[in-house]
Amino acid sequence: MNSINTREIRFSPTIRLWDPNGRVFFHKGEVYRGIYSHRAAFVKKLFSDGIVNNLMEKNLLVGTYLTDLKLEGFGLVLKHDKIDIDIKPGEWSIVTYIEAAKQYLILIKELQKSGLRLIDAHHGNFSLFYNGLPVWHDFGSIVEPSKRPYLRMLTNFMEYYYNPLMYYQKIKSFPIIREFNLNLSNEDYNKMMLTPTKRFIDKYHTRLPGLILKNDKKSFFMHLLKKLVRNGSFNLNSRSFINIIDAMYSRIANIKMEDNNNNWANYNQGCKVKPRGNGYSSREAKILSLIKEIAPDKVLDLGANQGFFSYLANKHCPVVIASDHDFVSVAKHAKRLLGIKEKLKIYPVIQEVSRMSYDEKRRYKCHTVLALELTHHLRLGQGYPFHHIAKQFSDLAEHNLITEYMPNGLGVGEVKPDPLPEDYTLESLLLSLRAYFRSVDVIEYAGNSSVSPRDLILCRN
Repeated sequence: MNSINTREIRFSPTIRLWDPNGRVFFHKGEVYRGIYSHRAAFVKKLFSDGIVNNLMEKNLLVGTYLTDLKLEGFGLVLKHDKIDIDIKPGEWSIVTYIEAAKQYLILIKELQKSGLRLIDAHHGNFSLFYNGLPVWHDFGSIVEPSKRPYLRMLTNFMEYYYNPLMYYQKIKSFPIIREFNLNLSNEDYNKMMLTPTKRFIDKYHTRLPGLILKNDKKSFFMHLLKKLVRNGSFNLNSRSFINIIDAMYSRIANIKMEDNNNNWANYNQGCKVKPRGNGYSSREAKILSLIKEIAPDKVLDLGANQGFFSYLANKHCPVVIASDHDFVSVAKHAKRLLGIKEKLKIYPVIQEVSRMSYDEKRRYKCHTVLALELTHHLRLGQGYPFHHIAKQFSDLAEHNLITEYMPNGLGVGEVKPDPLPEDYTLESLLLSLRAYFRSVDVIEYAGNSSVSPRDLILCRN
């Protein structure tokens, strides 16, 4: 057996002291989990009984494998599949959020068949894998039943998924739900459901970012569960438990995405994975050839909308993050991805490039950045100077940036605004980009006769 030097590992900083099974650590670019000696027999049985493989085959659990590695202080070492990018729940679309809630309910029903349960429901325990599907990665929260009923998984589920989603169903505004950090206690949920929507928004919306919602253990739902337990009518194998799970799943599965057909949500609604008509346009073909030549390992597609160029990039890049600030566009993209049978490493996320934090830039930094049809919106629509835009792009691009300049500004077939600002010129943009990239070149391509002409720019470090 191979022994791992404890000085060569890094433990996950997100350890919860009450995790009964072990600790996650990182070693030579891989992700492992050390299992405590007194939990090794239980974990080995999960593998020998086929439970782990069953959950992985159903895309309910991150890839988890037995190893022959040894680590001092632990009786067993497991290896996990690595995630391509650390995407936080607050960066999901409403479609991804609903899918995570459904995945969780399916998972606990699947574990119930083997007499097992989860001790946590935090949405931070999901990672996005193929096609942006949320998959549970907290292997350590899987435990055997005990004499004392443990209801944290249901009460947490109410706070992190059910309550926010039911409130979303009422107000159809995902930005407001995100302001609550996707976490709504039963007490606050009950108050808000009884409050007229307009009055609530008028009263609280300006205070939402700083509003801290606390878990009220005296909530009605908690009281109901405790009553069922006291009466002996509730346990993990009871019909009451299954009925509660099925009822919540049904309500969540029937939630409709907000019907907000704004300009951005319909911008590239016709995009497909395959070429349109007889093939790609000259612009699309040139961008595709650039990505093929660069051969990046990871691409960040800024302003991706519903992901047309994300799909193009994915032809020559294994991992693509499709980022956009428009909630509806990202949700539509996420829904489309989940319906594709082919396994694609394309991840739809909600991000606004002009306001990304240091941590977000660190997590989303990629080999190559696509920022197509974006600079004119940032400069003319949002008022950011080219120097700021170039700095934001450079913070995210490890090696390459493919971007564009739109001579007509925001206009389609005409100049808008007219006149354009004096500093809105191709030369001004190139000058700003050269302050942050080693080389900046305008890329020529044939047939640029679009009613919205554009200059393609390749920046390298």
